[in-house]
Amino acid sequence: MESIKNLLIKKQKKVYNYKKNREYSFYKRHRYLLKSFPQYTSFIDIYNSFEMICANSIIYSILNKKKLDDICKDLFSSIFLNNKLTPEEFIKYYQSRIIDLRFFVSNDIKVYIPIFSHVINEIYYKEPTKLLEVPYNELFSNYTNNLIDPFDTYGLSLFDSNFTKLVLVKKYDNNAVFYDFDLATVYIINDQGRLDYEIHLFDKWMEKINTSRILDRIINVTDAYFSNNKSLFIENMYTQGLISQKMFETLNKKFVNE
Repeated sequence: MESIKNLLIKKQKKVYNYKKNREYSFYKRHRYLLKSFPQYTSFIDIYNSFEMICANSIIYSILNKKKLDDICKDLFSSIFLNNKLTPEEFIKYYQSRIIDLRFFVSNDIKVYIPIFSHVINEIYYKEPTKLLEVPYNELFSNYTNNLIDPFDTYGLSLFDSNFTKLVLVKKYDNNAVFYDFDLATVYIINDQGRLDYEIHLFDKWMEKINTSRILDRIINVTDAYFSNNKSLFIENMYTQGLISQKMFETLNKKFVNE
């Protein structure tokens, strides 16, 4: 299956190349943020679309933290410390200020900063005044030691959130299938947040691209993938209009009997 994947990547229409994507432009503008954190320096240079998706989810986390910190500092100085609100009123007002920021729910906790643990995210959402106290006050400036691997910790929940542009297609036991419409790429991700396989749709020999009911059509392909049926996998790619006849014939000739 690895050889099939590599050929699909190589022959995909150039318009879907991740370096032509808006998310790549965002990445290039903001990757400097990663240089401050040894845990994430491996994403300063990326070599494929999945690395771009992971890198941007970290960048979105860093930007979210900055926004949260700015809101907290503003409210601590202008409202809370002046005793204009009760603690309960302060929390309610604070949460109304952050409602438009990216977040997802994990273990019943709203996660606004996936590069932090559940515990710290709970503080940022429910108990922000703890950020005035030792040791949490260090989270404003010196928080490198608190950083985690967000993909291992939050797994599929992170990818199924607005920290990425992926759309959940279907879950299979400990794996989930996601689709990126802009990249025309299917990602099969495990619950440790690692990429198991990717399927690049719409090869260069296709004259017309049909994206109607695309998610249902992808399921026919991934069902064959998880049944470990290479021949059916290739056949369904073709019958679902996701590869050209030439690609279908090439894949059958090269890989069905390998």
